[in-house]
Amino acid sequence: EMMYFSLYTHGFNSDATSKENALLPYMDKYCVYIFESCDCGRTGNYLSQIPTNEEVMMQDPNAEGFCEPMMARLPDGSISMLLRTGNRNPSYITRSTDDCKTWSTPKVFDTNGVLPQILTLKCGVTIASYGRPILKVRATSDPSGVDWEEPIVLPLTVSTDPNEDKKPWGKRQQSCFYTGLLPTGDDSVLLIYSDFHYPNPDGVQVKSILVRKITVVFDD
Repeated sequence: EMMYFSLYTHGFNSDATSKENALLPYMDKYCVYIFESCDCGRTGNYLSQIPTNEEVMMQDPNAEGFCEPMMARLPDGSISMLLRTGNRNPSYITRSTDDCKTWSTPKVFDTNGVLPQILTLKCGVTIASYGRPILKVRATSDPSGVDWEEPIVLPLTVSTDPNEDKKPWGKRQQSCFYTGLLPTGDDSVLLIYSDFHYPNPDGVQVKSILVRKITVVFDD
C-alpha cells in the first residue's frame, strides 16, 4: 500500500532543471516537500512541493514560511494538508485530488495554528487541532474538507502567580500549544495538549499534559 509523507526545509525549487533556477524567491523561508513510499517509508520518491508564496510574505515579512505540515485522507479520496507559517501567524490549508502530485493554492485556515493536527474518523468527520496564542479544535463533515465549522476555543488555566507578568512570556504563555489527536472510536478522539498552570492534587499550579475526549454529535 502506498504511503505519503512530507517534510519541510529552507526553500528550493525541486522541479528546476538548473542550479540557477532552483533558487526560490523566498529560499530563506521554509517550504514543504511531499514524497511517496511503497515499502513502509524505507525508501521514498519525490512527488511535489508547496513553496512559500507571496501572500504569506505580504502578511508578515518575518513569517517562517510553510512548515509543520500534517496530512489526512478525506472521505472523498482527496488529501488535505494543514500548514504553519509562524509562531503567531495564520495557518493554511491546501488540497490534493491526485494523491499528492499537485496541490491547490494554500488558503488561510485560521488566524493561528502551530503544529496543526488533522485526522478523519470512521464516521466521516475530519477533526483539526492547533494553537498559539489560543488552543482551538475544528471539524468538518464535508467529504472534501473544503467547508469547515467555526473553531471551538478550549479554555486553559490562568496563572495565579502575581509575578507571572515578569516572566519572558507572561500570562500569555498558558501552553506550548502543540497538540496530538488519537482516535478512540468511529466518532471519538482524544485531544492531547499541555496546560502550564493546571493545579495538581495539592492545588499547586504545575506544567501538565492533559487529555480531553471529543465526541462527534450529528444534528438531526
